[in-house]
Amino acid sequence: MTVAPRFNPFTPEFRRNPYPAYDLVRRAGCLRTLGTLVLARYGDVVAALKTRAFGVDLIPQAIERHAAKLGIADTALAQRFIRNSLVFTDNPAHVRLRRLLNQVFTQEALIGLKPMIEAAVRGRLDRLPAGNFDLIHGLAAPLPIELLCRWMSIPDEDAPAIARHVHLVRLLLDPGLSSRVSLKAAFDSLSHLTGYFLHHVERVRAGGSDRSLVAGLSSARYEGEGLSEEEIAFACTMCFVAGGETTQGLIGNVVHLLVDNPEQWRLLRDDASRWTSSAVEEAIRHETPLQLTKRLAVEAVDIGGEHVRPGEQVLLCLGGANRDPEAFSAPDAFDITRKGPPNVGFGHGMHACLGGALARLQAQVAVTAIVERYPHLQRAADAVWQADSLILRALASLPLRRSSELRHVRSDAKGVEKAAHLFCFPHAGGSASSFAAWRKCLPPAVGLHRGELPKRSREASHRLGGRVQDLIPGLAEGVECALAAAVGAPTYVLYGHSLGALVAYELAHHLKQRGVGEPAALFVSGRRAPACALRYAPLCDLPREMLIAELKRFKGMPDPILAHPHWFDAMQEDLREELALSDFYAYTPRPPLTCPLYAFKGADDPILDDDELAAWRSETDGTFTMDVVSGAHFFDAQGLAHVQHAIVRALRLG
Repeated sequence: MTVAPRFNPFTPEFRRNPYPAYDLVRRAGCLRTLGTLVLARYGDVVAALKTRAFGVDLIPQAIERHAAKLGIADTALAQRFIRNSLVFTDNPAHVRLRRLLNQVFTQEALIGLKPMIEAAVRGRLDRLPAGNFDLIHGLAAPLPIELLCRWMSIPDEDAPAIARHVHLVRLLLDPGLSSRVSLKAAFDSLSHLTGYFLHHVERVRAGGSDRSLVAGLSSARYEGEGLSEEEIAFACTMCFVAGGETTQGLIGNVVHLLVDNPEQWRLLRDDASRWTSSAVEEAIRHETPLQLTKRLAVEAVDIGGEHVRPGEQVLLCLGGANRDPEAFSAPDAFDITRKGPPNVGFGHGMHACLGGALARLQAQVAVTAIVERYPHLQRAADAVWQADSLILRALASLPLRRSSELRHVRSDAKGVEKAAHLFCFPHAGGSASSFAAWRKCLPPAVGLHRGELPKRSREASHRLGGRVQDLIPGLAEGVECALAAAVGAPTYVLYGHSLGALVAYELAHHLKQRGVGEPAALFVSGRRAPACALRYAPLCDLPREMLIAELKRFKGMPDPILAHPHWFDAMQEDLREELALSDFYAYTPRPPLTCPLYAFKGADDPILDDDELAAWRSETDGTFTMDVVSGAHFFDAQGLAHVQHAIVRALRLG
């Protein structure tokens, strides 16, 4: 065997960057240090993970030895916890636990959890502070805890205490790093969590029809037998211990890598549906959250060119295997288009991580939302790697800064004093020529900003309509940043064409709720403008005949409409056969906007006619104002003149 430098994962240098050490191990083929065989080549690590010649009964022994060394006698609960956890059991106990837990961690369950994850991510992003923020503290760390609590039907108020205890129990996976105080604290927290989940199991069973993870574990059966209550409590605890900080690490690592590789960020941002899954997989490979895992030889075996005797330990460098140039071309590059063998970030073979798919799903949902909401995200300060674990590669802090840009925005107001600002939202972003035409028609005192909406085919328009609500928070952040960056008073107006009309309306509500205040006016045009008008005065008690007429008008339009409860009444009684309920979104009542609404109608625009508009005005008792540009296209000279006049009038500039 080639002589290699000593492999020492305890050094600060290794914690900051373990990959040079892995490279030395790979070049040597393997090495032995402190009675342990270290493997870092992809082929060797995969072979070790697949073979039944290695077992996982190391952590229980390490806990026992370290506790005795520190003078802690009572390790019985910790021993039962570890020896009844899927991660640290061998057959036949392992196959029994795997068959039982597989009944809960199903593909169907993951599909059912996705809306819950999306809601949790949106809520966390909504609560991020204005300006700079730390992604780890704001999203990556609390998300997996929040999700597991919801899946287990745990009350929200219990989540913070569970998170604190889980962090302490996680030290049992790194027993060699524990002091007497920290190991004793880990045992105490394990006792607390076990008692909590034993009580929670009883509570769930008494509730009857609960569809939570706990209910699923309670009903799982293998060969006619299920899990004991203590095994269920241990399984719940291990879900948090194994799935919390690993998922936190994955989310932080993938965003960290994307921000550090702008070309990869742009590729993902421009086609997130294609590249999100690949980006997460590449992050698992490039910055593997679980870097190291140990195995114990239960029989003699040859691996990595070495003969391993029963009882010998083998350290598998998962992070090193995922950077092996023999398996991955340019392994140190972060490339979300990479093709090649599967990474071993979540293990391989019998002990592959049961929660790996859930961790991937959380990361995919989080990355999709982040890229959509903050398309020009930047680093605010250096990232900080955690230093309290040998086996985890995760960030303790990832400070980020929102850019003052909207998606693909063009702006002429940066650093220039303006009396007001106009934000335009064309359906597919408009063109440079139309942007120039807008600039030409506006007074110099009005700053112009254009925010593109994602381009989509007509066939995908229905899906895009369903994503309008997901676009709004990010656009609102961009408007706020643009107003903050511009010199002068933050008076603003919004203009939207086609789908942009719906975006402008939802954006006005969102900005009002965030304390920015309503726009001075809202301008809409195009075929979605009628829907915007209907949304604009949702609390009006409109005649049933008018509702039915408008619903028929919308039949065949590709974008779903946000429907007032009155509309559902009309559909149920009169339009059951003609309109599907799935084509509409339920409306949640909220205070109406009070700013003026201006609708521009060109000669060929399918907007409400003059008689209908007059009826709307009379029926809504002046709740909104609507002006119509008749006989002109809103982009021609006459239309632009009308736009200019309306904006000047709305902003009281002349």
